[in-house]
Amino acid sequence: MNEKDSAFKYFDLYISEGTKERSEIIDMVKELWTVDPETARKILNKQINIYNKTRIYPAFEVISIANMFVDIDMKEAIKYYENLETKPDYIKYLLSELYSETEKEKSNQYKKSALKSGTNEKDLQTEIAENLKKLSPKTAVSYYLRTLDKVSTSKINLSGFGMNEVPIVIAEFKKLEELDLSENNFKELPKEITGLKSLKLLNINGNQISYDIAKYQIKPKMPSCKILISKWYSSDGYSQEMENGDL
Repeated sequence: MNEKDSAFKYFDLYISEGTKERSEIIDMVKELWTVDPETARKILNKQINIYNKTRIYPAFEVISIANMFVDIDMKEAIKYYENLETKPDYIKYLLSELYSETEKEKSNQYKKSALKSGTNEKDLQTEIAENLKKLSPKTAVSYYLRTLDKVSTSKINLSGFGMNEVPIVIAEFKKLEELDLSENNFKELPKEITGLKSLKLLNINGNQISYDIAKYQIKPKMPSCKILISKWYSSDGYSQEMENGDL
């Protein structure tokens, strides 16, 4: 038995115990995908086949797997979304966007189907971002930013996404004046943010960026921007606050 077969057998036994949470399996396969996509795909496909046969594999589980692949391999993501027997409207809308650059006809079909019930496009976009956020904050943010007009958008709210980095596309919002990054996991402010020359208000409350870091490292790079920071978390998870911490 070679190393790859041994790895598959180990992971297969691990999952087959039946005591693992979905998030554990997804995290494990996601990590495995970076070193051995073939084995990761075998594990996922076997699990989906088992659950499909027993009819106890909810659509949400398949969606979670597909969401994972949005970060790794878009073709794989599409394949798993397509395998859903019943597709919620927001998945149809997401598929229409994934196909938009390559297969216009499929894109239009899914979009029409998603909007047929009278659902608002913005509501569908929000629902997609919320579902992506459960599994991949960066993917959720990337998707959300794609729905905004880079030329005219002046306010963006990215509060509570649980992220510690931002997609580089944020730098393309040249007229952005207000940005809310509160309640995330930033330890330092990405250069994509400090480079936003039009920014007038930045909220970084509830991150791991201390008041001193904001005052002595961030503020000098953004002298014309008001920075809101009255609450932050230390590296050991303790909350710290100060009155009127605005800079």
